[in-house]
Amino acid sequence: IIGLDVSADGRWLLATTDDTIFVIDTTVDGASKSRFAKSFSQKPELISLQVRKNDLAIFNIEEDFSAARFNTGSTGETLIVAGRGMYLFEWTLADVVKENGSSAYRMDRLEEPVVATAFLHNDK
Repeated sequence: IIGLDVSADGRWLLATTDDTIFVIDTTVDGASKSRFAKSFSQKPELISLQVRKNDLAIFNIEEDFSAARFNTGSTGETLIVAGRGMYLFEWTLADVVKENGSSAYRMDRLEEPVVATAFLHNDK
């Protein structure tokens, strides 16, 4: 794991590996506490986010992910962002959760390689 991020309310955890971002709901069905406050015997369900193989091939992306981050703002987290080389990838948290791993993402080519994906408060 090359990066971890937690939503402001503690519900969502991002764990970034070289080629996959795992989104983990820290709450447990039927429990009011999160896995941060109490351990549970059942394993959390992992939602996996990856860049499609055809996008990697077409755009010649060979670099690994930078650490994925949530945006932060007054309405809570809405986006997950990570970079791979010259490309920035953005997933909508609501779609990822609803579809249990949305394959839909926004991809932007930048002028220089992505070195950090931090958001400013209320930044989009």
